[in-house]
This record gives sequence, structure tokens and C-alpha cells, in this order.
Amino acid sequence: MDARRNTGTGTFRGGNVAFLAFFTALEYLLNSLSEIMEGSGQLVLVKGAPASGKTELLGKFAHHAVESGAWLLYAAGSRAEHSIQTGIIDQLFTSPGLPENTVERITELVVADPFLGTGRPDSAAVRHAQARTVHEICAELVNLARTRPVVICVDDLQFVDDWSLQLLLSVQRRITSSRILLVVTERAPYNPSWPAGQAEVILHPHRQLTLAPWSVAGVTEAFAQWMDAATAERLATAAHELTGGHPMLVEGLIEDHRSRERSCGAASDCGLLAVGAAFGQAVLASVRRLEPELLDVAQAIAVVGTHGTPEMISRILRIKQKAVEQAIDIMTSAGLLREGNYRHPVAEEAVLASLSAEYGAQLQLRAAEMLYERAAPSGAVATHLLAADSVPGSWAVQVLRDAADQALATDDSDAAARCLELALTAVTNDHERLEITGTLVFVTWRVNPSVAIRHAAPLRAALERGELRGRPVVAVLRCALWTGDEQMVAKSLAVLSESLGPDDAHTAAQIRVARLWFYGPSHARLPDFGDPSRTSAEPWTTATNTLSTVLTHGGSDAATASAEQVLQSCQLGDIELESVAAAIMTLVAGGEVGRAIWWCDEIIRDALRHNAITWRAVLSALRSGIAFRRGELASAAAQAEAALALLPTESWGVLISGPLTTMLLANTAMNNMDAAAAAARHPVPQAMFGTVNGLMYLHARGQYYLAEDRVLAAISDFQTCGRLMREWALDVPVLVPWRVDLAEANLRLGHAAVARELVKQQLSQQTPLDARTRGVSLRVLAACSGPTQRAAFLQQAVECLQGPGDRLELARALSELSQAHQQLGEFEQARALARRAAQEMKTYRSGAMVMQLTRERTKPIRTSVVEERHEPVPRLSEAERRVAELAALGHTNREVSRRLFITVSTVEQHLTKVYRKLGVNSRADLPTGLALHNNAVPGGDVDA
Repeated sequence: MDARRNTGTGTFRGGNVAFLAFFTALEYLLNSLSEIMEGSGQLVLVKGAPASGKTELLGKFAHHAVESGAWLLYAAGSRAEHSIQTGIIDQLFTSPGLPENTVERITELVVADPFLGTGRPDSAAVRHAQARTVHEICAELVNLARTRPVVICVDDLQFVDDWSLQLLLSVQRRITSSRILLVVTERAPYNPSWPAGQAEVILHPHRQLTLAPWSVAGVTEAFAQWMDAATAERLATAAHELTGGHPMLVEGLIEDHRSRERSCGAASDCGLLAVGAAFGQAVLASVRRLEPELLDVAQAIAVVGTHGTPEMISRILRIKQKAVEQAIDIMTSAGLLREGNYRHPVAEEAVLASLSAEYGAQLQLRAAEMLYERAAPSGAVATHLLAADSVPGSWAVQVLRDAADQALATDDSDAAARCLELALTAVTNDHERLEITGTLVFVTWRVNPSVAIRHAAPLRAALERGELRGRPVVAVLRCALWTGDEQMVAKSLAVLSESLGPDDAHTAAQIRVARLWFYGPSHARLPDFGDPSRTSAEPWTTATNTLSTVLTHGGSDAATASAEQVLQSCQLGDIELESVAAAIMTLVAGGEVGRAIWWCDEIIRDALRHNAITWRAVLSALRSGIAFRRGELASAAAQAEAALALLPTESWGVLISGPLTTMLLANTAMNNMDAAAAAARHPVPQAMFGTVNGLMYLHARGQYYLAEDRVLAAISDFQTCGRLMREWALDVPVLVPWRVDLAEANLRLGHAAVARELVKQQLSQQTPLDARTRGVSLRVLAACSGPTQRAAFLQQAVECLQGPGDRLELARALSELSQAHQQLGEFEQARALARRAAQEMKTYRSGAMVMQLTRERTKPIRTSVVEERHEPVPRLSEAERRVAELAALGHTNREVSRRLFITVSTVEQHLTKVYRKLGVNSRADLPTGLALHNNAVPGGDVDA
């Protein structure tokens, strides 16, 4: 930096004592150097607080002294070397550039005196000999000053050894008549524990400078050396607040700013002051320069943080409170502290990191005990116990448990888990250990179920031994349901059935819903839980029992009302997730899809606020399934992928079927077969296939197999799905419409009669069908029927699919109804239906395209050329029209070939010609309604 920079003003207070800013002090020393050139030697004592810049000032001045042609002797005192006699003398006379004969003479004098380095003046004779040696060394210096001015710089006078100090005193007595400038630095304030010689130095005539911290203006100028003036001015005030204007600390902030610019570029400034490793190191360097007793106080302050007081720190260190107060004053003057605390967390962390593990743990435990005695909040006490990684007694176990509860109240699951884990290392009571472990399972399950499952191992063992009761059993059940461990689920339910009483109706109701959510109402290997027919006065029992009827009887007004009640009352608790999921799906089954979406989004936002990652993941997967039911395929696939990424694969357990099911269904429907194949290959636990969620996965995988022309594999999945649903008394089409899918698979094999029978069975079930499932069933039934019946069934399908539902399915039904009327010779009606189909497909594609663009942030929406220009569809051959119509509806080339009884190669050739004639690039750009082209429908030209 420029030595001429003015970083503050200097003012003299009486005789020779000056309070100066850094570069003003440097200028003063340079003037003193000019004065000794004329033969007027002097002593200048530079005082300053730790980190005030004394060492830097001495170094810069020494550099100027050498450049001026003076002889330079430089040495620095050290606390570690204070007891090494003649240590400073050795440093002074090994300074580079001194005449060889002078160095040799001094060496001879030191070596010749066997008592000089002992520090033991045992007799008058010894003292006399040492005084003579010091006198001769001093004479050498005086002789050296006759050739050139001599500048002697000694840093940290308070650490100079006794015999080197005698030399400095001897020089000082002879300084006025020689060209010798002696500049020494000393830490302020003066410490009476320092050797008496230091006090003797300042009794002799001398000039004294006291370094003042940099002002805000000085800090601004320091920053301006490395950044533009506007940025320097903006950052200077905050930098001054953090450093008190002490140069070493300011330099640390400057280095942090430069490091940020090197790594991120100047644009990373963002108007914020960079406080990082360099500042931390500067703080640590300042602290390490303190005397041992001050260093202890500095470390203790870092340990106790804002809870510390001088009285508390004195008790922790077992020293007098007055000594602590003096240490705080010194560190405040050094820019390290403000109001008894470090000025920034980085400073505190740097000092803490410097502690040895053993000593740091001792201080942390003492701090914890002090705070506990003062009835401090459990969280504050636990912070020190965690830092010490130790539990000194039973009182600490309870503190950690209380702190875990407080952390959970603020959604800090990580802190709660660490408190509970540490408590477990010291608890001796088996019952208490199981209780703490149960709480730990619930805490970690909110964030990462696989961790919770590992913590639950002791609970499972205790349950096996018959030693577990109460809430820890619910923790075992939670993990067993998640992993599909049917044996442990059965044991947990059996114990809970015996142990839960009338006061536990809320918990019992939620357990019943959870058990039904995973395994359905009638599972051969699992007992039921609770009485589904019970009409209790307890509201939760009534609501959840009504909710569970959806799994056996489908949606109903009563179930929808109960679902709203459950959703309004549920919190992000231990066993409530399944109740929330069941309530949302009940709304879907009852046709309240909009309400289901609103509740889903609302609870996901709540889970995000409360850091309940598991809740977010499961409900996001559920939300993606609802999007698929509405025909929002791109949105559904994107949401499912995002949900899957929220948890590690092993943390999903059997519920991994949720996002994978939607990914399979949505990508298959969009003909994105690579993505669908990836979802089908994703590893899943075998236990998943024994759960309700496994049924949904089998259904989705069967649809993927069907699209891949693996018809027999698809039939196998659909049949397995149907068999399990019947066995579990869960044959509800709103959950999995397996008969329709099996019917479509049989149609592929030419088994129309079998297909027709399957669809009729589904339509005639006592369980009411939701509108979408009924509409899809009627569309498939139409494909199994003759022309007249086909039109009637398709008309009914269209009526079911109208409204805010699945536009893709509606477009398909309208298009097929248009073709049915065409076959019946009802061309006007066919044209009108085709126009409706085209509009529905256009609306669907626009929504899908918007979702895709939002997800990928690529090109703007591009509708088909035909739709953009509103031109008549070019004439296609009959064969081309049929192929294009089916492709526009989303059928794969294989599906088109099977429906039209042509080869896949012929389909590809027709599509190539269609693309060219229509001026489009892919099947995604094909307009629907091609069946109404005038070369296919007699009666005139109709625009598509």
C-alpha cells in the first residue's frame, strides 16, 4: 500500500506522547530518522493495543531506514523465547547487511562471557563481568554509528530477555550523543506482571507514540486500494464496526473480499461485506499474541457466547473477576470484542476451532453446568453439551430431551436428533432409553425415513421380547409400514390393540387409517385394527371410519365430508400422513378433484415451512397422480420426478411406488418410452407388491408393457392386480381400474368377447365409479361393440368425461365417436364431433406444452402449422388419414399398426407423407379432426 496514505489524524497530548494513526506515525518515525542524521539520537516508544499495527509499522519503517542508508538492527521479542538470554542480541547482530568485523566482534564478546546467557547473576563479580560485556557491545554500536546512522528496531519490548534488555538500557543512556535511533514497540495497556526492566526503559527520556485505530475514513482508504471508491465507501462502515479500525483485522476483510472476487467475479459483491477465513485467521492471530491469561479469557468468551458474563467466565476459568474484566477491556481496545462478545460469528468460530479437543470439552462442560445452575433455557445448555459431546449426569439427559422438544417446536429436526442421540449415550434406565429412541425415530423420519428405520432396531428387539409399550410401539409400526415388514406390523398392531385406551382414540383412529392405506381392509396376514362399523361419539373415530369406506365402496358424500374434516384438523404429526393422503384421495374419489389439489398444495407448502421433507415427498407424489388423472401428463411426469428426488431411494420404502407409478403412466401416455422404461427399471422393494401402493404400480407397469407390445406381460400384471384386490376386499375401480386395462390387452389378442365381459363386469359393480373411470370403461366397451352400440357407448363416455377432467381422454372419446357416426353415414354429426375433438386436443396440447416449457425453459410454444395458419387441411389419402388420426390421438406406431392391421413400416411411411403434406415435423404437431377431411366424408369441404 502507499506509505503516504493518511488513515486518520494524529494529535499530541502533552510533551512527547502522541496518539497517531498508522501512516501519521510512520511519517513521525521518518522525521526522527532525519533528525539522527544530524547526530541527535533518540528513543521512540510505540505503544498500541493488540492488532493495532505496531509490527507492521515497525516493519515499514525498517524498510525505509535501510533505503536511507542507515545500519539496521532488527529483533522481535517472543513470549516463548523470553527465558532465552541474549536472544534479542543474537537477532540484532544477525540482521543482514551489517559489517562482518562488527558481527565477529560481538560474537567473540558473547562467547567469551560464559555467564552472559545464563541469566544467573550469582555474585557481584559475575554481574560486573556481564556489565562490562554489555558496555563493550554498546561501544561497538556507537563506533558503528560513526560510519552511518544506526537504527535499532525491537518489536514487543515486553518479551525481551533480561540481558538483551540491559543492552537496550545501556544504548539508551548513550543515545543523545550518537547517531542511533532506538525504536521499540510495547503492547498497551502496560501489564505489571512484565519484567521490571520494561518499566526502567520508559523512565529514561524518550518519545512515545500510541497508535490509534483507523477511522472509518481510514478503512475506506484501505479498501479503496483494492476496489472502486464507491464500493469501498459502501463497505467501510460495516468493516469498521467489525474491526474497530484495527489494521490486521481490516486487512483480513480485504483479503476475504479479494478471494470472493477471484472465485466468483466482481459481480458477486451484491453490496455485502465478505467475512470469511482470512478475517477469522486475523482474529486468531490477534488472540494468539495475547498473554496466556488473556488468551484463556478469549477462548472462554468464544465458548460461552452471548450467555457469558465476567462473573461466569471467572468461575469457568477459576480466576478473579477483575482479571476477566481487564482482559475484556484489552480485547475490546484491540477490536476483537464489543460489549463483551466477538463482533462476528466468524471470529468466535475461529477461536473455538483453535481449542484442543480435550480443553475445549472441559470449557464447554463447565459452561453447561454454569448455565444449568442459572436455570438457562435448555437449548442454551444443550448447545454446550453437544459441543463437548459429553453428558455429565442424569440432569444433562433431561436437558437434552427438553432441548430436543424445543428444537422440534422450531422445526429444527437436525438439532433435535443430535440432542436425542447424545442423550442415548448416557441414559441408564431401559424404559427411558426406549422412550428416547422412539422420539428419535419420529424426529428423523420427518427428514429421512431410512435413518429412522436404523434407529428403530432396538425398539424392534424390545417388541420381540414383549418389553415395549406406548408411543415407541407406534414408532415401530411407522417404520414397519414403511418397509413393508408385515410380521412387525402385525406384532405392533396386536400390542397397540391391547394398550391403547379410550383416551387414545385420536391415535387409534390414525393407526387404523394408516394400516388400511398400506394394506387395505382385508389382508390375509394382517389383523384389522379397530371396529370399522363403530359409530363412536369420538369425532376422530367417526371421521376415519367413514373415510375408510372409500376403499370398499368408493366415493360418497359422507366420505367427502369426513375427508374435509380430517384435512382441517390434521397436523404434521407422527402417524397422520396416511390420514391426510387417504383424505385427499377420498376427495378425488368423490369427484372433488379441485379441492383435492388445493389441500395437497396447501399441505405441501406447510411441510416446506416446517422442514418436513418426508411429508413433502409423499404428498408431491400424490399430487402428481392427481395431475395424471386430469390429463396433465407433462406436469404429472415432472411433479413425480421432483417428488422422487426429495428422498434417497432407500428412504422411500414401499411408497416409492407413488412417484414411479405416475412416471410410468404419464410417460407411457406421452409416448416417451425411454423415460417410462427408466421408471420401470428403477429398483423397488419386493415388499411393495404386498401393499395397496404395489397394486397401483402393477397397473402402471402393465400399461407400459401394453404400449411396448408386451401383451402377455401386461396381462400378467393386470391379472395379479385383480386377484390381490379381490383377496384384500379392495376391488374398487377408482383405486385401480384393472378390468378395463385387462380388456384392452385382450382386444390386442383379438379376444373381443373376453374384453366385453370384463368391461361389463366393471360397469355393473356395486361400487360406484367416478366419472373418469366410467368414461374410459365405456370407450373401451365401444371398441368391443358393433357400429350402432359403439356410437351409443361413446356418447355416454363423452358425457362422463366432460367437465374439468381429463381432456386427453375426452378428445379420444370424441374422435372415436366421430368415426362411429361416419361409419353410420351421419356425416354432419361426425364433422361437428371432429371439430370438438380437435379443440379439446388443442387445449390439452397447449397445457402440456406450457408445462413442458416451464420445466425445461426452452422455446416458446409452437402450435401446429395448420392451427397457426387456419388453412384447410391438405388432401390426404384414406390410408394416410386413418394413420394420422390415430397418431394425433397419441397412439404409438405399434398401436396404429394393430388397429389398422398394417405393418409398423407402413405406418412410418404414411406418417412421413402426412408430415410433408401438412408441413409439420412430428406427431406432436398433427391436428386432430382429420377424419372430417372432405376426401373422407361426403358432403362438402370442412376445415379441420
